[in-house]
Amino acid sequence: MKGLIFISALLLHNPKEVGDDKMIIQKVVIILALAILGACNTNTSPQTSKDQKEPETSNMSNPSTHDQSPSQEAKKTLQSYHETTKIYAVNTDKILLVALEVHQIDRIKLTTFEEKAAKKIKKQFPHLKTEVSTDQKLVFELNKLEKKVSKNEISNKKLEKEVKHLKELLHEKT
Repeated sequence: MKGLIFISALLLHNPKEVGDDKMIIQKVVIILALAILGACNTNTSPQTSKDQKEPETSNMSNPSTHDQSPSQEAKKTLQSYHETTKIYAVNTDKILLVALEVHQIDRIKLTTFEEKAAKKIKKQFPHLKTEVSTDQKLVFELNKLEKKVSKNEISNKKLEKEVKHLKELLHEKT
């Protein structure tokens, strides 16, 4: 702001143009335009990498009958991607479902990111059928299911049924 005041003082103080009203008005308009543009300059760009937070993941460390170690490992693996904001994962003995929330700016290249993440998870867990998605419906449903698993409010049979249903929901065409 001090720089703007200095520039305006230089523009307005010109002894040769004292009688030139048009020139003074033009300079005032330019100064006002610069002031408005300077005041309206808000930082709408995504956070820089040093300010960026780690994606949120919930830790299902509650001792339960459901072995969720593959889903926890998958979350740790996907935390390295800067595009993700939240990661949800649930697994059964045969299936691993992962849902990712992505920064709004990164939704432009959503399919390539989803493919990259899915490839990495499939490589890490070749013995499981893996599904990785950024679909908001799956994010919502997997978040609810993950909470039930962490609170031990769901049986193994019910968990398998829910995971199978979510997998079908994922492949359903809308």
